[in-house]
Amino acid sequence: MTFLDLVPWLSGASLIIALGTTLWNIFTGPAAKLAKVIEKVDERVDGLERVQLAHAAQLEQLPDKDSLHELQIVVERMNSDIRVMGETLKGVREISNLMRDWLLEKGVK
Repeated sequence: MTFLDLVPWLSGASLIIALGTTLWNIFTGPAAKLAKVIEKVDERVDGLERVQLAHAAQLEQLPDKDSLHELQIVVERMNSDIRVMGETLKGVREISNLMRDWLLEKGVK
């Protein structure tokens, strides 16, 4: 058997290897690109999940409707108490003004 007898077999094997390599690249090339895209999407999803969990934790710390209503009632009571104290202090201010005037008149004489 001479080299010329092997040439058709070697070229056929070379053709099969080349065809196999081409098919392999055709079918695995997009898969590799898609794997990279999927990896990037997974990273973004992970980032968004972390942000969502942080926002959920912040929302859990906020007061609920009933607590806000109780706070509103307490603030309203404090406002009414301050108004009453303001009215009481008007009388105290009048008395202190009268005492100041009396002391100034007594101090002048």
